[in-house]
Amino acid sequence: MADRVTDALAAGALEVVEAALGPCTVALNPFPYATSHPMVTVEVTLADGTVRHLVAKHLGRSGLSAAARRAKPAAAYDAGREPAVYADLLAGASLGTAPLVGTAPGAWPGGTVLVVGRLPGAPLTEHPAGPAWEAAARWLGRLHGTFAGRARGEVGLGRWTQIGRAHV
Repeated sequence: MADRVTDALAAGALEVVEAALGPCTVALNPFPYATSHPMVTVEVTLADGTVRHLVAKHLGRSGLSAAARRAKPAAAYDAGREPAVYADLLAGASLGTAPLVGTAPGAWPGGTVLVVGRLPGAPLTEHPAGPAWEAAARWLGRLHGTFAGRARGEVGLGRWTQIGRAHV
């Protein structure tokens, strides 16, 4: 199964990158950190020599780790949730989040592939307590402040809050 998911992830990433960025050279590499979904880093060299660093994530339930499948009921799983958050909530919010490059909804039965820009820097867990953690806390405050007080429909939350209520 892992090879089929990896193949679907690679095919979906290539489909998205070529559709969004045009002719280019693409190098896929294993994602260096553990995640619940399969991911790869994507290095794209455009025709003009510009290099873009991206991340592709397979959102299909079939690609979840066994622990993640146990933790998330199948009825509550929505592969479209994360792409919708990037497209409907984060785009234009001026929060410094990774930009959505695109999605390949049918890369694997039930498995969307999401491609976003890769932000520079090391994971927070690689920083000692102090300034980086404080900056992350301030950013979370900005994130929550950006969407606080808005109607659920306005920020696109209705779709998944209905699903969440059924499984609380």
